[in-house]
Amino acid sequence: MEDIMRERNGIAVFEVGEDHPDHPAFRDLRSISLGDVRFPFGFFIVDEDGQRYVRPATEAEREELLFKVFPDGPSEYVLDSDRCYLHDGKCKDFRCHTVQPPSRCFRGYDESRRQYGCWCESIA
Repeated sequence: MEDIMRERNGIAVFEVGEDHPDHPAFRDLRSISLGDVRFPFGFFIVDEDGQRYVRPATEAEREELLFKVFPDGPSEYVLDSDRCYLHDGKCKDFRCHTVQPPSRCFRGYDESRRQYGCWCESIA
């Protein structure tokens, strides 16, 4: 599947698939090791005292990101963090493919906060 990148209200949104190696989101991801960790609410890349590390996002921080992407309010299933989650920097589909109308997992990146998140969204 082709990776599609678009911007929504200042948030870079990527459909699952190939990476965009020249995009700041992917350059940042290459600069850290995420290991084999699942991030149900996404994460931030933080630079502090000369160290770079990952800080897991809270559910409230994930919702802030989603309200930026969907300013009229994300749907109930977009808010549901059990459908898609971030694992090793990639968006994994847990139950999104079962949602009707047809839906896919998308990952977003807020460059101003260096925040990564994932959600399930209709493609119909």
